Amino acid sequence: MKWIELIVVKAVDTRNKPGFMGLMDHFMSSGHPERLTAVTLYRNAFVEDDICIHLQWEAEGNEPVKSDLGIKLAAALEEMGRVHHTLWIQKAIHAKQAKWGGHQASHQKPGSGQNKP
Repeated sequence: MKWIELIVVKAVDTRNKPGFMGLMDHFMSSGHPERLTAVTLYRNAFVEDDICIHLQWEAEGNEPVKSDLGIKLAAALEEMGRVHHTLWIQKAIHAKQAKWGGHQASHQKPGSGQNKP
């Protein structure tokens, strides 16, 4: 099973950005749990002070839970802004089965003529 532990920090005070990066370096250099496959940092495209961290996990037969790493990281980040900490489970679907807004997904390339009214 694959899942993402998502930690969103809203309104990171610009005075805290050096501290934020130092905190991230500290957490990432302290060793990685075995099931952790990737760590990705995102910045909101429109709100520079909003940051999102994805901790990507994979394990067979385990139900996803908030990790010790994620809990500690989220707690440390609370000093820098509002924190939202959630889990997202990956569900594989085939494009032929995907439905968006009640409509069947199409394999056609944009502008191929198949989707024109």
